[in-house]
Amino acid sequence: MKIVIIGAGKVGEELCVSLAAEDNDIVLIEKDPHRLEQLINMADITGVVGNGAIYDTQVEAGVEECDLFIAVSPHDETNIIGAITAKKIGAKQTIARVRDPEFSSQMDFVKTSMGITLMINPEQEAADEIVRMIEFPSALGIERFENGRANVVEVRISQDSSLTGVRIKDLRKSHPNIMVCAVNREDHVIIPKGDFEIMAGDHMHVAGTLKDLDKIYVAAKSYRKRLRSALIIGGGKITRYLLERFQTINIHVKVIELNPGKAETLAADFPAYEIICGDGTNQAFLREEGLVNYDAVIALTNNDEENLLLSIFAMQQGTKKNICKVNRTDLLKVIGDLGIDSVVTPRRLIA
Repeated sequence: MKIVIIGAGKVGEELCVSLAAEDNDIVLIEKDPHRLEQLINMADITGVVGNGAIYDTQVEAGVEECDLFIAVSPHDETNIIGAITAKKIGAKQTIARVRDPEFSSQMDFVKTSMGITLMINPEQEAADEIVRMIEFPSALGIERFENGRANVVEVRISQDSSLTGVRIKDLRKSHPNIMVCAVNREDHVIIPKGDFEIMAGDHMHVAGTLKDLDKIYVAAKSYRKRLRSALIIGGGKITRYLLERFQTINIHVKVIELNPGKAETLAADFPAYEIICGDGTNQAFLREEGLVNYDAVIALTNNDEENLLLSIFAMQQGTKKNICKVNRTDLLKVIGDLGIDSVVTPRRLIA
């Protein structure tokens, strides 16, 4: 498959590395020649220096022959114009990353009228994933299909789980309406057959209805009751999308934001929620704000390390559900070893 990518940022890098590893023909368009050369040396790709929204640059990159065009530059306008141009030139499928909330409300119109195949907002995708985690707190991660009629959840198998030592074919007998799609064991992904034996430490990806999946969590001894309150630390774009989504859920929410201007704007835009201006990384302050009284703590600051420390502190305080935003994919292994409940990685959601 021939794929043309605009933008050599972190997401562009992740896309180049992962897609090139699958033997795709990748052409990267990037304004910065030094950054372009860096990625060419890192992955098996070719590159074109220039503005990815410009017709001549796209022609040089061979967009008219590409199967997929992906625009992930830092600028929404460049991504939208680039995707529109690519479609006109002849790209079969086009994807544009769009992050501005003002554009997000117009996504359906732009897609339909301009012929863009898919428009993705990483912050909105992250907020949607967090809402799913709140609605189904037993899950480490959850994907929904067909408006929730089908779901795939991640289940961690503990030492004391009744599923430890159980073979897949025996699990099917006791839970006939679920399917184990895959198992992560150490650094390997396994598609299990009937004789596969579940072990402590496994992460199972299981499909089924929410009712049937709840039974799996009960068996795994990781079932959690519905969450009724959440403390959010950080008042950025993801938090804004979250608060919009939470308006349809019966949940008590408090937000702590360090920047007075951001806190004031959030309070004005979302008067139904408690918005506090303060340092959410200060443990004494978090205790004063009643962290231990919340069912969930959601760490959404702009600093990965701060989010990790906040989640660890919340775990130590006995919080039922801890959700941590991390952008750096190299930290994911560390997080798994720490036992943090649920992790949201915006870059991975769109890569």
